[in-house]
Amino acid sequence: TPLPGLTPTRVIRDLPKPQARAATRAASGRVDVFAAALETLLDRLGQPLDVAIKLDVPDSAILSRCEIRFAAEHRKDDDPAIVRKRLDVYRAQTEPVAEHFAQIGKLKTVDGVGNVDQVFQRILAALPR
Repeated sequence: TPLPGLTPTRVIRDLPKPQARAATRAASGRVDVFAAALETLLDRLGQPLDVAIKLDVPDSAILSRCEIRFAAEHRKDDDPAIVRKRLDVYRAQTEPVAEHFAQIGKLKTVDGVGNVDQVFQRILAALPR
């Protein structure tokens, strides 16, 4: 059962292409369009969604990493104020997508703290065999 406000995939999939495009433009960035479009695309490719991976990293760890890079490289996208705004956008726009996949039993949350090899091994372990 989709989350309140989510349009079932079959509704999006069955729209004539011009109407689907118009609906997508009108709801740009909305969770229902993204989730339905992703599932539809994968279905059409013959690759149904087996699992969605969510990397769990505390905000404090993200901010700490970005502060170090910002101090060393002065990259604007690592500015702590900008990173905080991006985290707010994540919570508002991406977190509901993760919740949708959790409700349909497709979400696996993986500890994203550690070096690349550690996190990669955790991701591999979370994938269905």
